[in-house]
Amino acid sequence: MQGQIGKFGALELSDVAAFVEMPDGKVLSGSESGALLIWDGGLIKAVLCRSGGAPCHAGAVQVLVHDTQTNYVLSGGDDGMLRLWDCNKLNDAEPGENDITCEVRPAAEVPLPAGGGVRGVLWDKRSWLVQDTSGALHMVTLPINLLDSKGYVITKLLDLHSGAVHGAVTCSDRHVLITVSAADSRIRAFDYRFQQQQQARQFQGHASCMAILPAGVDPQQCTAVIGFTDGIMRVVRLCADGWILLAAEKPHKVPITCLALSSDGSKLAAVAENSRIFFFQFQPNDGTLTPQFSCKVPASGPTSCSWSHDGRHLLVGFNTGVAIEVAVPGPASIDTTRTYEQPADTRTYTVQMPWQQKVRSTTSQRQQQQQLFQQQHLEQKQQESEQPSRAADGSEAAQISTQAEKQQQQAPQSPAQMAPSEEDVDPFQKTPVLPITWLQHKEGSSDRFMLWVGGSAAGQVRVNRSGNMLLISTLDRVCHTFRCYAVCVSLHDQARWVL
Repeated sequence: MQGQIGKFGALELSDVAAFVEMPDGKVLSGSESGALLIWDGGLIKAVLCRSGGAPCHAGAVQVLVHDTQTNYVLSGGDDGMLRLWDCNKLNDAEPGENDITCEVRPAAEVPLPAGGGVRGVLWDKRSWLVQDTSGALHMVTLPINLLDSKGYVITKLLDLHSGAVHGAVTCSDRHVLITVSAADSRIRAFDYRFQQQQQARQFQGHASCMAILPAGVDPQQCTAVIGFTDGIMRVVRLCADGWILLAAEKPHKVPITCLALSSDGSKLAAVAENSRIFFFQFQPNDGTLTPQFSCKVPASGPTSCSWSHDGRHLLVGFNTGVAIEVAVPGPASIDTTRTYEQPADTRTYTVQMPWQQKVRSTTSQRQQQQQLFQQQHLEQKQQESEQPSRAADGSEAAQISTQAEKQQQQAPQSPAQMAPSEEDVDPFQKTPVLPITWLQHKEGSSDRFMLWVGGSAAGQVRVNRSGNMLLISTLDRVCHTFRCYAVCVSLHDQARWVL
């Protein structure tokens, strides 16, 4: 890349989120302070502000759009205002001798509904499509006269999450999607057939995960458990007048990464960021939570968890490439008179590529061959030192020479002389760990589960169980872009193909 580096000079350094190129080659950019900056040749020519020295926006400028047909520039900021500027007046702005600040009056001002700033704008002839920080999508219909600030009509098209979605479940009896997001900590019930939001509720903190009561227990699936980054989990239920809070508990001091409800809805497991699991007895009717016990598993980075069909085991997946199965004791064998911390039997499964195991076995073979080579080399030297300096006759000398040649032919090659074959090359040596991003027991089964793993490969995937090892092989060993694979695992069968 070739170009000039912009210099702020005496102005305070600022991040620039948006800029446009003016017809005469100058550049108009925004700033964190809300001022509009005109750049010429890598230097700031003028700092634009409104009448009285007020910045163009009361907050950072996030959007700048130049419409070549009308020759207007549209700006949007964190203050939720859309302002229209005449390019001709911006170009004619001339700062004074001792000050580079110029006052410019906007051609029109359009405030968005309260709730968020501007994050994105598309200008489509007679309308603007605007996205705000609260996740709403608005359509602004333009008047015939763009200078008429009261002629702009704002219509909300969609009301979505303002950030990443950390949980999404579809209801089995109706066309409703229940979602939760960490950015706005809202739980929403969205009718995707009519593209309408039914109910929404916002909580304090940041949501991190969600679990829905199974359809076998709650046919309408209107009860949800939400985990938060402050260690709190809340039980909510969808009613005609909105989401109501049934219960709230704080089993952890660190973020809750995943939740799981048993198939009969009587057990709830909350897994925290520090790999500690807290088990509860759950009442589906009123959402009552009764603490049972807690335990910590020997792994880090939990990502997902799932109950077995019989409710006796909890399977937890980790981003370190392991899945740990926790045997849950019965209520009669749990003693919590002093502490909720209880020991639990666990079984660990490691997800690895089969040729990674092959490389390890090949390395072990080479080490054994190297030891054998050194031992035979020492024995050969000892035999040579013990041989007489002179042979008794010609036949004895010939016999010794023949034996030496045979020993040399039978001696193993030095490990340094052994060139690695194509099969020994492991394309996954740089990324040997396959993180488990999601797992779930198959419906009606306690010994089979499905999981998503991250890895770099192409082709279908096959899983074999070897002891406590889940071996994943592919038909094509060539490395490609990062992909995730869905794997169906059986704890008893020897092989399962992946969809």
